[in-house]
Order: sequence, then C-alpha cells, then structure tokens
Amino acid sequence: MRRLLVADSIWGTDGSDGLLIEGGFISAIGVGAQLVGLADEVVEFAGTLFPGLTDHHIHPVALAAIANSLRLETAHDFDAIVDGFLDSEAVIGTGLDEAVLAEGRLPTREDLARIKRPVLLMRRCGHIAVGNRAALELAGITKSTPDPPRGTIDRN
Repeated sequence: MRRLLVADSIWGTDGSDGLLIEGGFISAIGVGAQLVGLADEVVEFAGTLFPGLTDHHIHPVALAAIANSLRLETAHDFDAIVDGFLDSEAVIGTGLDEAVLAEGRLPTREDLARIKRPVLLMRRCGHIAVGNRAALELAGITKSTPDPPRGTIDRN
C-alpha cells in the first residue's frame, strides 16, 4: 500500500507538501498534486510534516534556540567566535567544535572577555556548554559552586 501524506509543507524542503510512504519507508517527497497518481490512499494534514523522526518527539525549546543562534560550525578560532557575537545580537552559539578551532580546545570565559553581554556557546553534541563571564555571573556560578548531580563544571 502506498500512502501519500499531504501537508502545508514538509520540513527541510523547498516547497514540497507531499510525502509518499511505501512499505513503512519514505519513497518520495515532492509536490502532492504530482505524487497523487502514485498513491493508493491520500491523507491530508494541516501544518508541517517532519519526515524521518523515529523517536516521535522534538525538543521545541532547543529547536527555537538553534534557529535563533549564532552558528559556530565555520568558526576557525576564538577571535572568529568573539567577532561573530560582537557583530550580532545572539546570546546562544551552536555547533561549537574544538577540533576545528586553531586553538584545539574549547574557549574559556577569559577567551570570551570582549563579549560583555551574557552568551552561551553549545558544543555540537549539545552536552557541553561554555559561558562567558557575564553568563556565569547571571547563572550564579562561581569557583565555589558545587558540581551538579551527575555532571561537572570545568574550572579553567
């Protein structure tokens, strides 16, 4: 059985609104009106479809943070990171990867000292974050703050 799902849009595509499912797998993505002849059944939805999610949930707060963040994937050194924040109003940076930085390590609050507003840099895995001095102060994190349960606060 081939089922065509038609929605307002398909996330991650340019103008597609149709998703053809065959044998439990996506066999085509495109304009629903062009795919309808391939389908045994058509199901219409309002909104946006997110194809390929196998865990059946999303993290909307994280998705919104990423959408409004300073993208750090192409930053080649700490100066590029700092300059990116100085040239934008972003308070969150995403995609940080120390393996591609000239310094070969994650930045510290001292490396981010030229940024005066609170900013948080998220490593590309999403499990490690670096805050500048203003962010750490705002969060109440000092050298004497205890590590959180099952976690650590690296201190230079």
